[in-house]
Amino acid sequence: IVKTPSAAEALDLMKLLPDYYRHVMRHPHSLLLRYLGLHAITLYGRKMHFVVMESVFATDLKVHERYDLKGSWVGRRAKKLVDKRRGVRKIKKEAWPQFTTTPLGPGFREVRKDLDLTRPLILHPTDAYRIGSQLRVDASFLAAHRIMDYSLLLGIHNQHFRVRTREGGMGQGTSVGSGSLDGSGPADAASLHVPHHRSHQGGVHAVVVEGPGVYFMGIIDILQTFSMRKRLEYFVKRYLLAQGLGISCVPPELYARRFVSNVVETFIEPPADEPEAAIPRSAPPMGALRHRGRSGGTLHVVVDG
Repeated sequence: IVKTPSAAEALDLMKLLPDYYRHVMRHPHSLLLRYLGLHAITLYGRKMHFVVMESVFATDLKVHERYDLKGSWVGRRAKKLVDKRRGVRKIKKEAWPQFTTTPLGPGFREVRKDLDLTRPLILHPTDAYRIGSQLRVDASFLAAHRIMDYSLLLGIHNQHFRVRTREGGMGQGTSVGSGSLDGSGPADAASLHVPHHRSHQGGVHAVVVEGPGVYFMGIIDILQTFSMRKRLEYFVKRYLLAQGLGISCVPPELYARRFVSNVVETFIEPPADEPEAAIPRSAPPMGALRHRGRSGGTLHVVVDG
């Protein structure tokens, strides 16, 4: 990916580069955006900078959903989903993933925001713990360098599974045993005179299951410091406009704490009160984990040894 930063952002990157390099080398599984080069050219007497970065979505898989997560909530809903006149969400049918027996549709075309993501990530507890721990370290690094307004860019590749049922459709469906997807059960629905529409635990068995299969993620936009302009923006929005602490522009320390609370703890790490959320004692150390699999995702985790 090639981006044209401002002269101030290019200067901030040059200042950040030594510590950024040490952080990435010390934490090879850091989710911070990988910078590959900073260049400058002069066109018609004007100097222009451009930076080359590694894409978060470096994969051949189709990314069906994209989210930009900051941890704030003021104005953090995709504009295309809001009808300002009625104050309700306006969603076109074709904007949602297709829950049909055909292959997945195009999914979300626009990048959605915090309030548009309504479900946590479905990760193995060990993966969730390690990714969450690394995000905490990365957020602390950015706060120490007075950086704010960064985002966790999240991509979701949905997968499509066909459920095996008995021949004859819903009329032959029965209760599914624990862990079974083949539609078999202790008794045939027809023999019990159960209506077709209640043949599977009081309902009709679905033939297709769709949902997240691979997650892609990375922290982007890490060049915005809490400058005098941002301080003024914070003062105006926080005190004069009384928009509260849900605005994106807040001091770096508060931004990092809110990022961890509203993004890491809410969407990535499993609840601490769930038994399955415990980290196995046999789990390999953090240094043995590659957070990017062959397809570039974070769900397909590869552990050395």
